Amino acid sequence: MLWIELLNSEWRDWKGDGHLTDKLMDLEWRQKFAAQLGWGELPYPSEDQVEKLVHLRSELHNWARHLQQNSGLTLDAIERLNGWMAAGGYRKRLMKREERLVLTEETLLKNWDTLTAAFADSFAQFTAEGEPSRIKFCDNPNCLWVFLDETRNRTKRYCDDKLCGNLMKVRRFRAKIKTGAKPDEQ
Repeated sequence: MLWIELLNSEWRDWKGDGHLTDKLMDLEWRQKFAAQLGWGELPYPSEDQVEKLVHLRSELHNWARHLQQNSGLTLDAIERLNGWMAAGGYRKRLMKREERLVLTEETLLKNWDTLTAAFADSFAQFTAEGEPSRIKFCDNPNCLWVFLDETRNRTKRYCDDKLCGNLMKVRRFRAKIKTGAKPDEQ
């Protein structure tokens, strides 16, 4: 999901002390990020555009926490989200494909402002049509990446079980050893 990609542009040292690196501040990374998301090579963003991305990321993070806690979005949050989406330059078109009518959406001008609006639109679409209870934040306190729990019983705790999951398992094991407990005791 596009909005999760924006939230996870804050990288933490998940193996160590959780030191934060804001990838949005890295010019080259931003360009690769936009291209990777299918937006091609965008002109370099202005300081104001980067500031807007950082501000939106912060708001999306807060709103995702509210959704995760089943709090829903406040009317103020919905109004703010609508404001973010209004900055986008989208046009809808009705097209015929294989004897069916399909409603498509086109971006009129690809730039950092419309990409910012696309992040907001992605979150709004998920809020309206997705399952907010599937939003999870990695249980590794040094990671905290956002992901959607696609398991049937919604018990996934880590963004990646092989990375963060194994790391936390090893840390719990070593903590037991330090306290003098036998490793197989719970």
